[in-house]
This record gives sequence, C-alpha cells and structure tokens, in this order.
Amino acid sequence: MEAVPTQLFQQLLTSLVLVVVTLLVYFVKLGLNSLIKYLDAKIGGEKSAQLQTFVGSVVRFLEQTGAFKALDSGEKKAMAIVKITQYCEEHGLPVDEAYINVLIEEAVQIMNAELGKAP
Repeated sequence: MEAVPTQLFQQLLTSLVLVVVTLLVYFVKLGLNSLIKYLDAKIGGEKSAQLQTFVGSVVRFLEQTGAFKALDSGEKKAMAIVKITQYCEEHGLPVDEAYINVLIEEAVQIMNAELGKAP
C-alpha cells in the first residue's frame, strides 16, 4: 500500500523539478536576450556578434586545451575575463566586467549543451 504514495510523491517531485528547470531556462534566455539587445544598442550588432564569438573561442580554448585542465573553473574564468577585457580595450568596446561575466556564462552554457554536459 505504501508503494502508491511513494510513486505519487516521486512523480510529483519529478514534475516539480521539470517546471523549475523550464522556468530557469526561460528566465536565462530572457536575460540573455536582454543582454544581446543591450550590447547591440551599446556597441552595435556586428561588434556584439564579434565579441560573442571571441568569448566563445576563449571559453572553449580554456576548457579544452590540455594545459589548462588542472585549473578550476574560477581560475579559468579569471583568465577569460583578462583576455576578454584586453580584447574589448583593443577594439574600443565599452563593456564592463558584469557583462563579460554574463557573456562567459552564456558561452559555457552553449558549449556544455553542444558537448551534452548537464548544466
């Protein structure tokens, strides 16, 4: 008799987790869309796309190059921030560290999705 309430609880819990994950993905996408619109307005669409491509390249390089495997995610992120900040300064892009952090997180999520890693 106890199996039925346990199964019901498991199904309810699974449904609740699915709803939470769906809402989380929705709000992340909403935030990313807002960031992209902000960047497009602030630095222009073409430069924004170039910056996103560069950030993705830096993230992939740090994650997939053997020399950086021993570093933890915080150290890799710090290195990425330095490289991306240099790129922005060299190209006259007025982007602050908060937006660089969001771009890095977006690039990590995209890379993990492409590699089939869980978030």
